Amino acid sequence: MKRTVKKLRSSCGESIVETLAAILVITFAGLFLFASIITAARINKTVEDTNAEFHTQLLTAEQQSGNLDGTVTIRDSGLFIATLDVEYTGGSGQLTSYRIAEGGG
Repeated sequence: MKRTVKKLRSSCGESIVETLAAILVITFAGLFLFASIITAARINKTVEDTNAEFHTQLLTAEQQSGNLDGTVTIRDSGLFIATLDVEYTGGSGQLTSYRIAEGGG
């Protein structure tokens, strides 16, 4: 009987404040994990969209469809070397493919 009373009066164990603090830490860790997962998903979506656009531009450049005519000036350290007539695909911030126009140069 003395053992039981002694055990009940013992101050060993966790207090309510310690328990609430542990719950708070676990909650913040869960929120941080959730926010990290959402951010990673957004980054993955952006990369997938950018990659798909790049592959579309690459395919267009490789097929050289939608060719436009233009002129390319070649310079070395500011010195004029040559001007060539070219056909190009792409441009305006897109992947651009050039080739010398037939009979051009």
